[in-house]
Amino acid sequence: MIRHKSYSMVKLLRTIYTSITLFLLTIVFVFSLYSLHMVKSQFTAAQQQALNLYMNELDQCLSRISSSLHMYRIQEGAPDFSALGSGDIYRRKSDIISDFSSNILFLNHCEGLFLYDAENDEYGYVFNNSPNSPQTYNTRLKIKDTVSSIMEETGLSAFSGWHLKELDGRRYLLYLQWMNGFCYGSWVSTDSLLPEVSGLSPYPDAFLFLTDEQGEYLSSSPGADPAEALSTHTYITTSQASSAAPLVLSVSTPESHYLATMSVSLRFLIGVSIFALLTIAVANTALRRIIKDPLNQVLAVITQYESGNLDYTPSNEGMPQEVLHINQALSSMSHEIQMLKIDVYEKQLRLKDIQLQYLQHQIKPHFIINILNTIGVMVQMKENKKITEVVKCLSQYMRNTMNLTIRTATLRHELEHLENYLTLQRIRYPDQITVNYRLDPDLNDFEIPILTIQTLVENIFKHALEPYEPLVIEIRTCIRQNRMVLAVHDNGCGFPRELMDEFNSHPSTPGDGQHIGLVNIRQRLDLECPDSSMLLSNDSGAVVTITLPLPG
Repeated sequence: MIRHKSYSMVKLLRTIYTSITLFLLTIVFVFSLYSLHMVKSQFTAAQQQALNLYMNELDQCLSRISSSLHMYRIQEGAPDFSALGSGDIYRRKSDIISDFSSNILFLNHCEGLFLYDAENDEYGYVFNNSPNSPQTYNTRLKIKDTVSSIMEETGLSAFSGWHLKELDGRRYLLYLQWMNGFCYGSWVSTDSLLPEVSGLSPYPDAFLFLTDEQGEYLSSSPGADPAEALSTHTYITTSQASSAAPLVLSVSTPESHYLATMSVSLRFLIGVSIFALLTIAVANTALRRIIKDPLNQVLAVITQYESGNLDYTPSNEGMPQEVLHINQALSSMSHEIQMLKIDVYEKQLRLKDIQLQYLQHQIKPHFIINILNTIGVMVQMKENKKITEVVKCLSQYMRNTMNLTIRTATLRHELEHLENYLTLQRIRYPDQITVNYRLDPDLNDFEIPILTIQTLVENIFKHALEPYEPLVIEIRTCIRQNRMVLAVHDNGCGFPRELMDEFNSHPSTPGDGQHIGLVNIRQRLDLECPDSSMLLSNDSGAVVTITLPLPG
């Protein structure tokens, strides 16, 4: 026998509730971490967006500077300096410098434009006198030397573009463009490219700095030392590279501003955890009052009923409606059980009464006396062999008839017992009885109420046998629509119409008392198998048809 481990529903509910609460706490914790991550992502994304906007604007300024110089290459009708005389070349240079003076006013961040004739080592320039772009005469002259050295190092065909150079302790961006035998160029101080900190970060202690593509520091916000600050404190740094020049602009904000936001989230998480723990304690108390105590009362009721105290009445005071319904259902079940016990007891009494009736029906003194008289005649005639056979059949017949402990028997056993009965009857009515069998071998082990077939055949001998008239009995078994069908047919005059109508409509009614055996069979079928049926009919004689459902 397999034993299943029992469990407490209250403990299970408490465990489920605690698990759900811990699961929710885990979700809150993970969500808080995710929120912190999102806050940091949004924090850096906002800085990145502001940085991108400024870098796009800066790239546009640098592109306008390079485009203003590049226009001399694509300008229609631009003369070839090599084909001009010295006077024309001088005037052409003067015109270009004059153009520079007009253009520089419209070029943001541009500190100077120049034209350099490397062949004649002549250098002309214009510069921006803005106080935001302090520069010395010496610086402007060093630009010429720097351009000359770049041309010597890289060659005329490869030096075009923006170059980073250090002049007088400051970093500059130099743009060089070789056209028509001359070098057109511009210079921009990296210090002038840094915007105000307030334009990119709402925190006054943030700072900006420029680096080259290798990460070397170029310029930074006034009073800021990026190398020292980033090595001694924790900052959130966002960077954006320029698409026009070899520059990277970065903004660094102290992580304390992010941690301030995070501390609020942590306090919220701790508060939620404490609230959840208090909720678990309150819920456990509520579970005890709302579920455990009512369940204990229900278990007490069930225990009383299990012990046989079906009259026990529980106290429903203060119980929830669900428990009241359960107690009412249990009380109703208790009442039904009591009624069923009474019904079973009455059914047992009824079965005993039927068995007594059947026993009285089977013990037929006239039949036994006739057989004994027949045996006496055989003794006088010294037919010892027949006497032995008759006594054996009579003994077996009486044994099966008087055995009230067996309620059902197989068809095979029933037919064997029937042969004992027929043997005794053939002694009384020699050459008058014919029995035909049409049996389904698959039904040999099918069980029916004991002595059913013999009772049907006895009824035939009682009502269908005529003196000196042959009696033909046919016994058939078959399977039809998943039911076993047993039919017993004789060649007598059949059942009276009144008997058939009364029996088929009210099979348990004894009627005139002449067919008590049929009523007895019907009653035993109802007790053993309520789904069975028994029908009387006429077809060149009386026919009794019994059907029972097949097992399974």
